[in-house]
Amino acid sequence: MEIYPNKGIGNIKFGMNPQDVKEIMGSDLVYQEWMGGNLNDTLFYSDLIVGFNDCDGDEPLPNSRVVEFRANASERIKFNGVALAKLSRTELASMVVKGSKAVVDKNQDVIFQDLGVSFGFNENGSVCILEMWQQNS
Repeated sequence: MEIYPNKGIGNIKFGMNPQDVKEIMGSDLVYQEWMGGNLNDTLFYSDLIVGFNDCDGDEPLPNSRVVEFRANASERIKFNGVALAKLSRTELASMVVKGSKAVVDKNQDVIFQDLGVSFGFNENGSVCILEMWQQNS
């Protein structure tokens, strides 16, 4: 599943409703420790969290739309052709993707602000979290 900044991840696109996502990813949600809590506005799979713009106390509303993604150090999700699990801070910080140069912030996260993509790292300097949001055009 390739990351397409400002578009989506794999076949999941910004603006899709929960049913569209379930048709691609399935209905079996898998909670893992890295995900944190309060996931009412998301559909969560083993390596990917798909966030929506509206929810009730249990789940995203049927007419809500995908507005964000979060992923862990996945082997199947790729950025610039490389699996997240194989990307390092050093490698990401030196990348230029679609004309956007990476910036390292005060927390040592690597951010491609123009693309709406940021990466957090573990103590070994390997990706542990990806966050992606849609930039307004």
